[in-house]
Amino acid sequence: MKFATCTLFAALALPAPAVAAALPARALAADKPPRLHMAPARNEIHLAMEKKFGALPPSETITTRACDRRSRTRIRCDRVQWWVGDSAFDGWATVQMRQRRAWKVTYRIVHTNEYCADTGGSGCRSVHRG
Repeated sequence: MKFATCTLFAALALPAPAVAAALPARALAADKPPRLHMAPARNEIHLAMEKKFGALPPSETITTRACDRRSRTRIRCDRVQWWVGDSAFDGWATVQMRQRRAWKVTYRIVHTNEYCADTGGSGCRSVHRG
């Protein structure tokens, strides 16, 4: 099909800008990366958090809320949180799909030891970035 299209435009002797304008939109969209959807983005956030902080107990789950699309290939969740015992994890995460379906997850998670904070201790919070 590509050979036939090139032959047709060569026979018509159209200049280069006219060739691009005459191509169907699907042919031009083939260079764009595929659109990132919410479910795979949230799944990648969960996998990245489990890789960084270890597997969660069966009773605990990572909650991702307030997710919105920043671009065709980027989704940000402003509320990523979970609890393990007396430790609270809260922050945000952004998932970006690169070429060839490679994922990049960036995050900022604040780990708070609630017992330490309730008893007036110091150094009860730590920030994790990735």
